[in-house]
Amino acid sequence: SIASMEERKLQDMLVLRGSLQGAARNLTQFIAKLCGALSSCLALHRTLQRFWEDCRGLWSLTQQLSHQQTETTRKYTYPTQSITYWGNRFWVGWPAGSSMALGGQKMVEYVNANPALLPDYELEVLWQDGGCDPAVGKPLLYKNWFENTYTLVNGSQLSGTKTVGLLGTGCSGTAATVAELAYYLRMPMISNSATRPSLSDRTAFPGFFRTLMPDTSFNEAWVAIVKSLGFDEITMVTGDRGDDWSSMAVPLVQAADKFSVKVIGPHIKYIDTGKFSNANGWELPTASMETAEMIVDELMAMKPKPPRFLVMLLFVPQAQALVCAFYRKGLSGITFMTIGWFGSFWW
Repeated sequence: SIASMEERKLQDMLVLRGSLQGAARNLTQFIAKLCGALSSCLALHRTLQRFWEDCRGLWSLTQQLSHQQTETTRKYTYPTQSITYWGNRFWVGWPAGSSMALGGQKMVEYVNANPALLPDYELEVLWQDGGCDPAVGKPLLYKNWFENTYTLVNGSQLSGTKTVGLLGTGCSGTAATVAELAYYLRMPMISNSATRPSLSDRTAFPGFFRTLMPDTSFNEAWVAIVKSLGFDEITMVTGDRGDDWSSMAVPLVQAADKFSVKVIGPHIKYIDTGKFSNANGWELPTASMETAEMIVDELMAMKPKPPRFLVMLLFVPQAQALVCAFYRKGLSGITFMTIGWFGSFWW
């Protein structure tokens, strides 16, 4: 009897020890998780501190750009090398020029602070607004080069200097117009956002470079998505021929052929050079609601039903008109595929 009682006590002690060991393990895991959470909180705190410091720096830079003429931050006896930047401050809700000016001015400071970059020179950028319009951009370059006059984004005028390069322009139409003249002025031109495919033609634009890929990279992705979802038809609506949308439409047709996807709709003759029977869709040269609604009517009349995917090779005003026409006519169930540089709330 005494032995059995001792045996039960021993068993109870073993059970208790096991429970204590399990509790200790759970406590250890909890402490480890708590430490991990504290570490994450500290890391988040440090990240937020850096973000806040960056925001304060960008706000300060915004104030400088808004109220005073851009100037070099350090004064040496070395010569100043100036570069002209042409962006567009506000175009259809896309303030690309302003955002590029903020980041660009910060990079100017970094370059000037690094003795390994452009030694014995100080870099300066003259910020101008090309208006996303060739009729604005080309006369600006004439004034810059032949009159030594620069109209800065804050409204002030600067004269008596020569620039050695051109950053921009932000929009492809202006870039295509300005690049030809800039080349003959021996002024290298680097754009941050001009994505028109035809600008890749080194014969036509030998002095033009850019820091991003052309819009043609969208084409195969669009068609591959359609194919992967189990569909084999798309259609397209292209913009004004003068804006060179064929440089996007032709690669789109080629991508469709590659993936065995049909491009349906009326034949677009100006895209078809005798090689593409698949060059089908509609043209919407202007933001005409009448033309846009006619396109939607024709889509609704397609049998057995309209295609599920529509590629919009359009600028924002025409795209807005087309989407509005879809809404007015009550046509739904179609997925729009469009260029990535539209603003967040372009519709």
